Amino acid sequence: MKLVSISKILGLIITLTLLAPALAKSDNHHNDEVVKFVKGGAPAGGDGSRKHPYNLLQTAQADASWDILVVLSSSVALTDGIILSGRNLIGEENPTCLTLSAKQPTLSTHGVTVVGNAIIENISFQNMTGSAINFDQAGNLTVKNVRINNFNTAKSTSSSASGITATSINPGKTRLEHVIISNSNSTSTPGVYELAHANRELDVEECELFALSSTGIHAEPVGSSIRYSLSVVDCYLHDFIGSPLGILCFPDQAKQTACVKNSVFKNIGASTTISCQPSNTASLILKVDTCRFEETKANTGTAIQIESVNSLSELSIENSTCTNMAIFFSAILRDTSSQPSSVQKNMLCGNNVSAATFYQTSNASSSSGNSGVEIAQIQENIFTGMTGVLITLTLKEYLLLDITAEHNCFTGTGTGSFGFHTTSNFNVGNAVIKAHCNSISNFATDINDAGSNVNYLVSRNFWGQPTTSCSSSTPCPGTYQICQNNLCLGPTTSLGTSGHTFTGFVDANDPLAQSIKCPNGCC
Repeated sequence: MKLVSISKILGLIITLTLLAPALAKSDNHHNDEVVKFVKGGAPAGGDGSRKHPYNLLQTAQADASWDILVVLSSSVALTDGIILSGRNLIGEENPTCLTLSAKQPTLSTHGVTVVGNAIIENISFQNMTGSAINFDQAGNLTVKNVRINNFNTAKSTSSSASGITATSINPGKTRLEHVIISNSNSTSTPGVYELAHANRELDVEECELFALSSTGIHAEPVGSSIRYSLSVVDCYLHDFIGSPLGILCFPDQAKQTACVKNSVFKNIGASTTISCQPSNTASLILKVDTCRFEETKANTGTAIQIESVNSLSELSIENSTCTNMAIFFSAILRDTSSQPSSVQKNMLCGNNVSAATFYQTSNASSSSGNSGVEIAQIQENIFTGMTGVLITLTLKEYLLLDITAEHNCFTGTGTGSFGFHTTSNFNVGNAVIKAHCNSISNFATDINDAGSNVNYLVSRNFWGQPTTSCSSSTPCPGTYQICQNNLCLGPTTSLGTSGHTFTGFVDANDPLAQSIKCPNGCC
């Protein structure tokens, strides 16, 4: 075995020692950036140094020498606004800390316009006439440790007066990290708004939005060649005013992906908390994972609603809880006669829901011919409420409706509740519900169909603790019930209404005598 000589080791140490300054310089290239300072209320005539800071943002903007402009803490706000063109705006103190000082690095009245790449950090925006940050022409933008309170004081109805807003024309990524947004002053100005005409990403992480009277986050890509990504992680949206939306995804022809994870929506008060409306051949992939939806008042809103208009949607809702929401998940397909094929693929797994309805689907098109394809997987969920699966059909038949429910525990509220409920009294088209190995109990009627002719393949389910006695001479009252150990097992049904005969197929064989073990709410 060859040993390395001491002289070679010493030579290596010397070489690394000589290279160290160069390596350090390459790792700290930002040290070469020029830093200037600005402070509200500072004396006029400053040179931008810390000792003699500028007293106006416009004065600082006219100085082309700096890369970073530091806003010094002051009880006097800067009110004249600034355009950041490839430069960064940093406050010397974080205004989102739990303990706020009397002096903050604050901008008021007029905000920041971003052109190119920029970082905005540690800034408090208070009492803005319009928006706090506009990034129409931004490339990559990072907004960190920023508080925006009371924006759009002019009460504009234009989305350009949103807290953070853009009609994006350049590709790039916007990252919002630890941003607090409140008080919007209009039902038309969201907390965060982006209308994207270029490939963009919007990442919202550890942010809080509250006291808004408009949508919290509005993400709308437009154009057949546009790809857009929205990520909302570890966020808290709560106590909105009126009936706004929490999150709105609205791709028009574009391809959009959206992930909402580890976030809480409380007292949004909206008809819908998360609303997605892909239209005109758009493609939307939405995943909601480990989120909580909660309203103080019972049955006051919809947790998630998807409205497809001639588009393709893939949706996954997992490991989430929903309390006092009227509908946990509502899928609505709309089509026109010129483009008659919306397609939705939905998956709900591991959710724990207390609501009026667990899953609802509706075909609301008025054009002629069959319309809409919806395929749903419902697995490992726990639900307590009025209706487990609700199908409402108004005007058209489905090309295909396929709902599969496995290993769920659905518990009704007794009188007036339904396990599977179809309100339509005419043919829904090619529709089937496949439900196996579920506990479906305490519903007044397990299967209630007004005459829509859905096929129910619902064998091997537990339909509640049997209470009706039976014998060889006294059969069970239900058409699809069987007598076992002198007790009636199987679903209670109401099929067809006056003048509407049910012609669908029901297979409720092998009903279970005992409840399945309910899932633990984790998929």
